[in-house]
Amino acid sequence: MEQIKTLEQLSPLILAQFKRGVIANAPLSPASFQREIQRGTLFAQRMDGGLILLRRRDGFWRMSFYLQPDGDVTSLELPKQTVLEIPTRPRDQALKRSETLWEETGFRLLFSRQRMELARRSDEFAVRSDCCVRPAICGEEPKILRLMEENYDRRTACLPTDDELSEDVAAGHIFLAVTCPEGQVAGFLRLLRTKRIAEVRQIVVSEPFRGRGIAGALLNQLTLAEGQKGHVWVAQNNVAALRLYESFGFAKDEWTSTVWIYQ
Repeated sequence: MEQIKTLEQLSPLILAQFKRGVIANAPLSPASFQREIQRGTLFAQRMDGGLILLRRRDGFWRMSFYLQPDGDVTSLELPKQTVLEIPTRPRDQALKRSETLWEETGFRLLFSRQRMELARRSDEFAVRSDCCVRPAICGEEPKILRLMEENYDRRTACLPTDDELSEDVAAGHIFLAVTCPEGQVAGFLRLLRTKRIAEVRQIVVSEPFRGRGIAGALLNQLTLAEGQKGHVWVAQNNVAALRLYESFGFAKDEWTSTVWIYQ
């Protein structure tokens, strides 16, 4: 395994994978690669007919792969606590078949996700909550981080790094539900926004405040600009979350994913 220190070092490794029939689970953007390089967290492992990219996190790794039809993964030496997610559509049969290959390599299936899409909010969605919702402000990151870590598995929830969290707060992408008049943080919503999508990344309501309409009040902050669609990934066994998003106007689309871990 070699550490990637420059984009110039990475580019020929990826270009070598651009062959007919290559499959990849989660190609990153150049900006994402650059961010990982600057942090010193990007590593590569070559193999016959493929390439593995590993992003180091606190106590675990995230893995992306490029696999050619004749790729041989038997020579791989992966670090423990490596997390792999494979998103697929019905037509992505080769990518779906790769799940068997990774399972034979030693990965264990944790759970599956369903993507849901929002084109237009439900006119019938109504919320009654005794909390007020406002954008998070600089300095509130520790409260948000604490709620994230109490309610999500850091390995599988795509939680932000400290600098990403600060950037999200500055950009107005995180909203807090605050009790009135006490000012206690009861939950939060974190969004990812691009020109084409507004995606719910995490939404949390602390256990003592559940059942009071707070999740709905937070979701009301999800607004779509012209040409934007809303997305959210939901664990397929999370019935309550699926129902909440359906009531808001989300519908299941063709994307699903499986989440694996190598321990």
